[in-house]
Amino acid sequence: MTTKEKGAKPAPKQTSRSGNAPAMVAIYALCDPGTGEIRYVGKASDPAARLKSHLRDARRRATPVYRWINKLGRSSQQPTMRVLVWTDDWRTDERRQITILRAEGCRLLNVAEGGDEPACSPAVRAANGRKVASMRDPLIWRYRRMMGSMLAWLRKNSTTNRADHFASALRLFDSLGKDKQRLIATRAMLKTGEALA
Repeated sequence: MTTKEKGAKPAPKQTSRSGNAPAMVAIYALCDPGTGEIRYVGKASDPAARLKSHLRDARRRATPVYRWINKLGRSSQQPTMRVLVWTDDWRTDERRQITILRAEGCRLLNVAEGGDEPACSPAVRAANGRKVASMRDPLIWRYRRMMGSMLAWLRKNSTTNRADHFASALRLFDSLGKDKQRLIATRAMLKTGEALA
């Protein structure tokens, strides 16, 4: 069952009385805030939370949609979200929306055709991984890896409270811009005596 958005929407986690029916899922579009052009199609049970997660993930991921979100952010903008349909068959409807919008000429940033389908073959994923790794700042990567190892050690050998505080500090580091991350990583590497890249 698919329902078009016309004013009111069903509750994001709507189920039948028996509890056996699948929950309704939104197929949404991320749109350019200036032109309204649809640039990405996705699915979410809670669209508002998904938009927040897109904005958060854009700080640390480098897929086309996140590069676009970061580009908007540099001019103090963010994408708008529009629910296209609510559905209980999201795989089919997400693929259908992507196909329709591409046929209409929308410049979608989706790398997959939708419906939880892998975006590409293992060989292409490996090539993409090498490309992303080549763009990564080696100093920040080494610092982040060192901090991740310390967090793993704390979780295994220390109190939960210490590990939680350390994890919070790591999330704060991840939320900083690249310049601040590089400054912190440089200072930390100098203190530990590691060679800088």
